[in-house]
Amino acid sequence: MDLSAQLDDGNLIRSNVRKNTMPFFPVLGNDRDTIDELFWRVFREDAEEFSGRRVSTPHGVGIYDVYWQEEHRVWGTSSKLRNRYLNAFGFADAAIMRSSDTLYVYFEVNPPRPYHEGRSSGYFLQNKQGDYFIGHNGKFGGGRVRGITIENFKRYCERMGIIWDWENVEMPTGGIRSFIVFGPLHEGGWIEKLARFGRAGYEFKKHLKEQQQNEQR
Repeated sequence: MDLSAQLDDGNLIRSNVRKNTMPFFPVLGNDRDTIDELFWRVFREDAEEFSGRRVSTPHGVGIYDVYWQEEHRVWGTSSKLRNRYLNAFGFADAAIMRSSDTLYVYFEVNPPRPYHEGRSSGYFLQNKQGDYFIGHNGKFGGGRVRGITIENFKRYCERMGIIWDWENVEMPTGGIRSFIVFGPLHEGGWIEKLARFGRAGYEFKKHLKEQQQNEQR
């Protein structure tokens, strides 16, 4: 049974597991489309929908359907770019969500689409048991702010006492990259961790921006 059929039947998503010496490895090919559907199906389960909201993303301003997780005060929206999935998230309270204010993206986790293996910060991953995850390498977009690197994010988290488990993954194009892993995706517990990760990234960028502004005075 293929992944789409397993999703339709409501079964846990699992597939044939390849031999790999590391605990996680990348998902390849068209399986990514089905796993992206699983990601958003779980995210939407306990979320409130806000249709047709104006959202400002690093890729431009557009109208999106937004799903808000009240417990974690995080909203998410998605679309598909040519070479990757746009999985964008922000933070807002009930007053903002129920207003007509523009929503602003705080962070993204954008795995590459099938047969595109560019240097994406996000990736769909699988473990040896056949469960599916999404990973992020800690690289955030920063605009004109200097110093937004993976190593600086790690150092910032260490100083703030924020502990992440980094998992090494052998990439399909060669080499090894480290990811913070969220999942298994068929369970909902990863949403809280994803929200904490996004807030840490936002505070990290805010810290660097303030530091840069102080240097310019």
